[in-house]
Amino acid sequence: MLNHFVAHHNGSREDLAEYMNISSRQLTRLLKKWEEQNIIEYVAGEGRGNESTILFKVDVEQRFINEYLMTINERSISDIDEILTLPLSKKSKNLITSVVQETLYTYDQSNSMKQGYIYTDTINYIPESFHPLNESDHTIDTIVLNTMSRLYELDSYGNLNPELVIYDEWKDNTLIIHLLRTIKFSDGRGLFAEDVVCCLKQLFDRSDDFCNVVSVTTAGVYTLAIEMNHQTDSIKYLLSNLDASIYREEQGILLTTGPYYVAKQNEEMMTLRTNFFHFKGEHDISTLYLVSDQKKYQLIYQNQQLDNNKVSKMLTKTMLLFNPYSRVNILQRMYLTHLILAFFDKTMQHDSSVEKRLFDSYKHFMGRQNPSEQVFTKPVRILLLGIKDNEQQMVDYLKTRGVPVEVTEDEFHTYMYTNLNYYNVDMVMTKEVIPADLSYYQRLRFGKFKEWYYNLKESRQLIRIYMDKHSQYWTYAEQRYERFLAQQALVIPISVTARQFSFPENFRNIVITQQGLIDYSKIIVKDNEQVME
Repeated sequence: MLNHFVAHHNGSREDLAEYMNISSRQLTRLLKKWEEQNIIEYVAGEGRGNESTILFKVDVEQRFINEYLMTINERSISDIDEILTLPLSKKSKNLITSVVQETLYTYDQSNSMKQGYIYTDTINYIPESFHPLNESDHTIDTIVLNTMSRLYELDSYGNLNPELVIYDEWKDNTLIIHLLRTIKFSDGRGLFAEDVVCCLKQLFDRSDDFCNVVSVTTAGVYTLAIEMNHQTDSIKYLLSNLDASIYREEQGILLTTGPYYVAKQNEEMMTLRTNFFHFKGEHDISTLYLVSDQKKYQLIYQNQQLDNNKVSKMLTKTMLLFNPYSRVNILQRMYLTHLILAFFDKTMQHDSSVEKRLFDSYKHFMGRQNPSEQVFTKPVRILLLGIKDNEQQMVDYLKTRGVPVEVTEDEFHTYMYTNLNYYNVDMVMTKEVIPADLSYYQRLRFGKFKEWYYNLKESRQLIRIYMDKHSQYWTYAEQRYERFLAQQALVIPISVTARQFSFPENFRNIVITQQGLIDYSKIIVKDNEQVME
C-alpha cells in the first residue's frame, strides 16, 4: 500500500496514514521498521512545509509475492480474499489465484509426506513441450534436468556416476545394464527395462552418435543389453546427456522419474511438484514455480543478506566463429583474427567480469604468423545477437581499420532455433556453457558449433576417435583438433566469464551442473535459527 501511495499520490503523512488505515504513530513505527530492514530509505522533511521522501530499495511487490507464496498453505480463504484487494498488479493477482487453486489439489500420497519449501524462480519462457529429444535450450534443459533421470550422470566435477543403474558389465561387445528396482514414475508405476529400451530406441534412431550400437534389447525385467560393434567408453557418457533422459509417454503426457513432475503450466507459469515416488526420497523444495515474467518474479530477495550467498560456478565461454564455407578465405580470416585480438587485448584489460583471457595463446600464435594486410572487395558479414556494447565496438574498430562490415541482427531466442547456415554470414560471436572436458566433442554434438563444423573432415575424425577409442585417447584428439582450428583461423576463443547466482541466505548445497543448470532437488533449506547459528 505504501508503494502504491508513493507511486500514485502526493499527500501528507496524515493522508498516507489514513490511506493505510493506521494511526500516525503506527505509520512512524512501520517506516522505521522498514528502513531498518533495508526496504526503504526515509528522509524526513526538516522545517515547516518541507516534504518527506520515501525511496524503495527493493521491488516491494516482487518480494511480497514470493514471501507470501511460501506461506500460502497457512492462509485462510478470508485472508486470501483480503490480499487480493491490495493494489497489486494484475499478473500478481493471477499468480496468487493460480497458486491457491493448486493448493486445493491434494495428491493422494501427500498426507504422508512433510510439506517442504516453496520456491519461485524465473525462466526465459514457458515451453509448450519439454520432450528431451526435441530441440533444446537452457530453459528446456532446466526442466528436463529437474523432472527426468538418466542411466548415468556427470557430477559437478565431471565424474561419471550411475544414476538409475545398480551396476553394469561388459560381455564381449555388449554392455549389460542392471537397473535399480526402486525406481518409479511420477504416477507410482515402477520403471522396467522395457521402458528404458523404448526410450533408447528412439534416441538411437535419431542420433548419429550411436552409430556403433547394433541393438538394444531387454535381458530381464530390470536388465537391458546394448550390443555394439566394439567396446567404447563413450557410450556411458552419451547416456548421461539430457537427451538420454528416461520417461514414459501416455496420451501426450510425459511421466517422469526425476525429483519433480510438471503439475501444471500455462502461458505465464509452470509448476513443478515433488515426485513423491522419487527413489532418492524427499527434498527441501517441494514446490517450484517457474515463471516467465523476469522483471516481476525473479526470485532474488532484494536485501543485503543475499550478498553473502552468491555462487559463481557457471563458466561461460565466449568464442568467435568463422563460417568455413564463406567467401572469406584463410588469409583474410588470419588478418581479421589479428585485428580482433588486438581489439580485445585493449578492451578487456579492466573488465572485472572476465575470469580468463582465452585469446592470449591465440594472440601469441597469430603474432608468429604475422598476417599481411588484406583487401576485402566485399563486406564481411557479421551476425550480432542483441548487439552488446563490446560487439558493436568490435564492428566499429574493424571499420576504422578499413574492413567493410555488413551487420545482421537477431534475438538470441530466435537464433537458438535457427540454423547458422540460414543467416548467410561469415562470422558470429557465441556464448556457450560447455564442460571443460570433452570440449570440442560436446560442441560438435550440441549447440551452434556443429552447424558450421560438423561436416569438416577433421571434425568427423574427432568424433570417430570418441566412438572407436578408449578415453585415454580423447585428450590428445581434442588438442589436435584445437590446433587445426587455430591453424585455419576458424575459431577464436575470447574469454571465460562466470555467471553469479544469488539465493536466499538460508539456502545451502546449491548444485550447478557443468551446463550451468540448477538442480533444485539438491538444495538444502535451513530455518532461521539454523542460519543465525
